[in-house]
Amino acid sequence: MAGCLGLTYSEFDNIVGPRLLYCYPTDAISRSNFEVLSDYVIVGKHLCGKVIAIKTEALQYINYPVAIDNIKYERNSLLYSFGFILTKDTKKEPFEPLLKKISTLFLTLELDREYLFNEVTKSRIQILIEVIYKQLIENNEVFVEVDSGSFLAMKLFASPILPPIVSDYDVPILRYKTEYLLTLPWDLSIKHFLGFIDGITYVKKLSSSYSGNKVYADTDESTNEIDMGMDKNCIKRCLRVLMLYNCVLISDILQFSNIYYLDENTPSRIENDTSNIMLREIQLFCASDPCNLPVLEQIVKILLNVRPGCTLKYIIEKYLNPSDLSGIDLRKLLAIAQEKKLIYRMHEYPHFIGKIEQLDPSRVNPSTINVLKHLDGKECLDSICCKFEMSHQDVIDMPSVIIVYK
Repeated sequence: MAGCLGLTYSEFDNIVGPRLLYCYPTDAISRSNFEVLSDYVIVGKHLCGKVIAIKTEALQYINYPVAIDNIKYERNSLLYSFGFILTKDTKKEPFEPLLKKISTLFLTLELDREYLFNEVTKSRIQILIEVIYKQLIENNEVFVEVDSGSFLAMKLFASPILPPIVSDYDVPILRYKTEYLLTLPWDLSIKHFLGFIDGITYVKKLSSSYSGNKVYADTDESTNEIDMGMDKNCIKRCLRVLMLYNCVLISDILQFSNIYYLDENTPSRIENDTSNIMLREIQLFCASDPCNLPVLEQIVKILLNVRPGCTLKYIIEKYLNPSDLSGIDLRKLLAIAQEKKLIYRMHEYPHFIGKIEQLDPSRVNPSTINVLKHLDGKECLDSICCKFEMSHQDVIDMPSVIIVYK
């Protein structure tokens, strides 16, 4: 368990204030460093029952303060806190449930058996946090007897890599057949959504916020109305769940005006893929017919002919033969090649270089002016077209607009 430096137990002392009673390893945090953090270790009752994280230049400290009210305690309350000492760059999220479990277990023991009120049983905490720390370091899990009939069992799980934010213009492509995915225990929203993923339709068009205007002119985008009955945010949440479980691939909208460029390491990666593991995965994914796979040489030829400054249409007409594309779903090929960082999309960023106040209102309608206000060169053309439901050419033809590629 890399990143964990120690485990602590602290209490509020009526004479000295917040006090570090037990720590393992004993030198994990110095008394002077604890004093700096002490105002965030023993806190007011309004902050108890919450994970509190503090970062210093040297370390990160997370703790879970607890308050118990009873007249048997001095000042009628017991304030205590267990905490983890972590390195500065360690993710704290995996430790939060462990911290809550330890703290709430001792809350139960105190309410039932006065475990912390009794100095004899409280003194065992030093041994317990040592055992907890060592088991976490060695096995990433803990199973220890705290008291007669009371056990602490917990496991440290790594934080999942959260999927990226989904944009309105993203196109979801299923990695597996819909029939198979529908057999898995998804919630009703995801099961309903799965049937509408066709690998062509982008997020906004799938949602109920789509007005029905055709956004892109040079694609084979379906003109059929789509009525899922789901709003855009719900669709994006569903997609992120599917991405988390590696069931869906996010791609851009296939347009023959798209420009891609080859990663400089792609030729060597293909050459070093002696067992063709990567290429066979691409081959299976992009095959138009799973029973009639394209040859690997076709895939390699298409990828190695991707070059900056050339549109997809130009590459197909100039460098490829019809037979090179036979049996290949070009949309899927480009999608998985981008996921594997073999190629990248070169996006277009429209930038209005004129001044709104200098435009003639009699020649430029208000809707055009509204679009021009958003053309600051920071938002890609796909996003602009999707937001205002316009074609690429409509945006490019607007007055005083230049296109920056990056």
